Amino acid sequence: MRVIITQFLILLTMAVNAQELTFTPQQLVVMVPDVDVTADWYVTKLDFTLGKAFDVPEKGLNGRLVRKDDFEIMFMKSKQMQPLPEYRKTSFEDLAVAGVKRIAFKVNDLKVFAEELKKRDVTFDVPVVLFEDKKTGVKFLWCIIKDNNENLIEFMEILN
Repeated sequence: MRVIITQFLILLTMAVNAQELTFTPQQLVVMVPDVDVTADWYVTKLDFTLGKAFDVPEKGLNGRLVRKDDFEIMFMKSKQMQPLPEYRKTSFEDLAVAGVKRIAFKVNDLKVFAEELKKRDVTFDVPVVLFEDKKTGVKFLWCIIKDNNENLIEFMEILN
């Protein structure tokens, strides 16, 4: 009985002393063939702010930062970089392979936002579509665009 009480007290002490992990998104790293051209695309098409450029010559890398509010994207180029595989260039083919797929940004009015993207000659992989799961109540509008390197970027408006 003492062993059970001792184990319970140890577990209780661990639970009381446990700290919540607190963090916020900082950046996404994207490998691209030209960091400056890509950074310019994000600045002109998506209103990111241009950040610093940097080089890591001993690793054959160069990079460029862009920022949107408190979030930044680090574009990097490597001398050994391989091109983006064809299956990664369309949303539904890419979903057939494990791994990170794309970043999604929340917007207030997706239809208005998408119209502005069209005016800026942004390519859409998936036009604005309604997703609704009546069983769970999940409901949102979403679309997926391609950047200048055919990386997929999702935008969504939460409707519930």
